[in-house]
Amino acid sequence: MRRREILAGGTASALLAAVAGANGVADMTAPETEAALAGTWAVHAVKDATIPVGLVPLLVFKPASLGVFGGCNGFSLSLTYLEGGKLMLGPAELNTRTTCTEDAVAVEAQVLRALQRIDGVSFHDDGRIALTAFGTVMLEAARKT
Repeated sequence: MRRREILAGGTASALLAAVAGANGVADMTAPETEAALAGTWAVHAVKDATIPVGLVPLLVFKPASLGVFGGCNGFSLSLTYLEGGKLMLGPAELNTRTTCTEDAVAVEAQVLRALQRIDGVSFHDDGRIALTAFGTVMLEAARKT
């Protein structure tokens, strides 16, 4: 068994008992997954999409929801944390409506499309996360500091 410390805002938000498997999520409880994800993450990659330079989509993991800033507008999705690093997301709801550039609209659509398929998370040793759908990486993000 090994332990992994997840940092949020410069302080330890969770000390996870880790776990079998290359990504260390197989034995995570729902509360451990929630604690490990809590906070703001900057999206660096979206499957089958290009994020323009200067545009940084954000994910904000909260106890029962996921806040999303796609580059222009804000969205929220209900979120249920499950055992083994599994996640269940509800439909996206628009929180703000702003006039956006074409690039921002395209990125928002790509991020939301990817999020609608998400069913799990894996944690990389370098601190990044991969949000997955049936084992395929849909989004990669790093904790925003």
